[in-house]
Amino acid sequence: MEASRKSAATAAATCLKPSRRGKAVGMRQAKSRAETQWTARGAGAARGAGGARPVVYGPVHATHEHRFRPQTPGSLTLRQFVESLRRWTPEMRQIAQIALTRTEAERARYLQQFHAGHHQRSGGTLDSFVRWAYSDPRLDAVPALLADLDRPESDYAGALEHEAEVLVAMRGEGKPAAQRVHDYLALLGVEGSEQVKAGLASLMPLRTPEPVVVATLRLMRRRWLERYGDDPFFAED
Repeated sequence: MEASRKSAATAAATCLKPSRRGKAVGMRQAKSRAETQWTARGAGAARGAGGARPVVYGPVHATHEHRFRPQTPGSLTLRQFVESLRRWTPEMRQIAQIALTRTEAERARYLQQFHAGHHQRSGGTLDSFVRWAYSDPRLDAVPALLADLDRPESDYAGALEHEAEVLVAMRGEGKPAAQRVHDYLALLGVEGSEQVKAGLASLMPLRTPEPVVVATLRLMRRRWLERYGDDPFFAED
């Protein structure tokens, strides 16, 4: 029985591996759903932050330093990064929202202009965050991450615990940290993929309701953070 279950899990894990195109579509769908909630959520996060120490997304450079150096690998774990989103100030959310509306080329041009103008201005407290937001493509995952943080427990109703744990273990075990972080982000916003839902449904009894399939997928993301949350978010490939 256990062998057949693992065999089915292997098949579903293969289906759960998204293509580049599928990942992009999922990200856009999740981003569209989540972005409308940013403003109200940002104000609440600012009020609830209290005296919490702000998260720095990259070293704050001297005014005359031209080259941006990414965050030191290992200084922020995947779990810490996800939790840090709760403490984003309204200003940080606004910077991220604007960056999300720009193409990769537009972000690169803005970053060049940002660096070129540093002689005419003093360094700002959010300079390192601006550099990160306009240089790291993982910014695109932020709206979906925020949506997961605010997800009610009712969205997990009926989820199959065993199947979620087996799939997470099989997909992440033995992989380098950077690949696991990439795979976790690839699981965001894929609830609308018929291929993913069909692969996951193959582990379940015939005619399992679609809400149960979707809830199990969401539970996989929660279990991923529990199991692999200590992976460095900025780990090098």
